[in-house]
Amino acid sequence: MLNQVDNEKATSGPYKGEHWNRCYNCNVYFTTLLAAREHFTAPTTRCSEHWCRRCERVFKTPRAREEHFTHNWVHWRCGVGDCGYDGWTVGAQERHWRKSGHKIECLGCQSWFEESWFAEHSAAVAACLVCGVHCDTDDAKVEHEKEHEINPPTVHTCIGHCGREFPTLGGMYVHLESGACDSTITSQDVSRTFALHAAADMLLVADRKAVLQPLLTGGEPLIAPFKCPGAQCGEVFKCFSGFLQHAETARCGFSFSRSGDSNSMLAHMTTHLFLDTVIARIDRMEGAIRSGIQVLAIPPEHPRERKGAAMPNADRMRGFFTLVTKNIQACLREVLCLPSSTDEGRGVLKVKIPRAFARELGELERAYERAMKGYAEAVVEVRQPHGDLIVYFQATKASMPAWDFLRDVGQLVRVFRVMVDWQQGL
Repeated sequence: MLNQVDNEKATSGPYKGEHWNRCYNCNVYFTTLLAAREHFTAPTTRCSEHWCRRCERVFKTPRAREEHFTHNWVHWRCGVGDCGYDGWTVGAQERHWRKSGHKIECLGCQSWFEESWFAEHSAAVAACLVCGVHCDTDDAKVEHEKEHEINPPTVHTCIGHCGREFPTLGGMYVHLESGACDSTITSQDVSRTFALHAAADMLLVADRKAVLQPLLTGGEPLIAPFKCPGAQCGEVFKCFSGFLQHAETARCGFSFSRSGDSNSMLAHMTTHLFLDTVIARIDRMEGAIRSGIQVLAIPPEHPRERKGAAMPNADRMRGFFTLVTKNIQACLREVLCLPSSTDEGRGVLKVKIPRAFARELGELERAYERAMKGYAEAVVEVRQPHGDLIVYFQATKASMPAWDFLRDVGQLVRVFRVMVDWQQGL
């Protein structure tokens, strides 16, 4: 089965909203989406606060709509004052903050703060004025900033090949673990790559069953897995980025080797994280769709909603999804992909003919957009209660919700676009 990212904010729970066929403010019903849209967006309406323009969903109260904006993964609002900016992605939200100055990024922890809160945060963690590293105490901050007078700070380009630059390694790994990188790398990918290094045992807590196995399988360890081996330290960390930020301040004397040794942990992460993550994404998708797919309609989960439920036309949708899989296979034929191994070392990920791959990727992007639109029309925008679609993979005999499949395809499209820019040196 394809890799499923933990993001339940997308289409489920109380934040999805209600169907568009009713206005709860004035108790009016609509027979078409156009009529609902005109009602909620009219200049004289008193019901606009019950309506989400982007998702075209109705909410019983304005507060419910605000919860939707806060928790739904297609809304990334500015949140400062009266600014109405609402981005489609976390990256768009951060670009808005950076351009407008509404929030300031702490380079040490990659968190964003309004100006007044940023000053308070920087003082609380004794952040370096040059690189943003959290020094924790004012004395440590003074000593740290003296080092910058001798050795100017290094700029670290994201190893996920998204093009962003960071003043600290810890900041770069916060970016990767957040899932905001175009490479689609997540904290699970970072931890798994770390655990594959020969010296990982020395930097993890002693309980192998509770730590190493979950890291290698993409699970969540029962305890904070990373442990500093510094003299009289032993501090533990939930994420590798936190471990790096701790090491960068050199409070306990421990630091990761940056000498360029190919066997060092940092060199291992640079060599394998992006390659192994992308290769794993490609291998899972290729294995799942190798023998084709079936698209099946399923009734609502609750038995009481099944009677009279609107069922999506699986035969019509099958064409959209089949075209997507054919375009993915066409892209994969233009990619040389070999996973890393103990004997061979570094994996291989290469586009055979960049121009041909870019052409096939363009076709895939268009097919993906049509499938997304078709799914919205067949499932999201129909009256409640309604059924849903699942995708059955004939090669693996596994299945998954159609929305999850589309999400994984969207991730693959992002990865392919990064590959194109990476190969062309952009």
